[in-house]
Amino acid sequence: MRLLNLQSWLRADVEIISDMAFIMIDKFDKYWGEMKVLLAIASILDQRNKLDCVDFYFKEIYKVEASREIQIITSLLYDLLVEYVD
Repeated sequence: MRLLNLQSWLRADVEIISDMAFIMIDKFDKYWGEMKVLLAIASILDQRNKLDCVDFYFKEIYKVEASREIQIITSLLYDLLVEYVD
């Protein structure tokens, strides 16, 4: 996953690489923050993936905060279900 590569580049010995990685992660977070909900819900609704795929990748990306991010997605999915039922 590209974000994981960028995170490892933050610890690079060459300052220009770590600076560039920081800028790229900032841009990635901007776009990812807008799209992660849609992509996660689409992945959960895919019969091949379900929540396992989101659970795996969110743990890789968010580490300690993964359970909170997964809970947000799960809550949004339940809200979507309630809207659909109504």
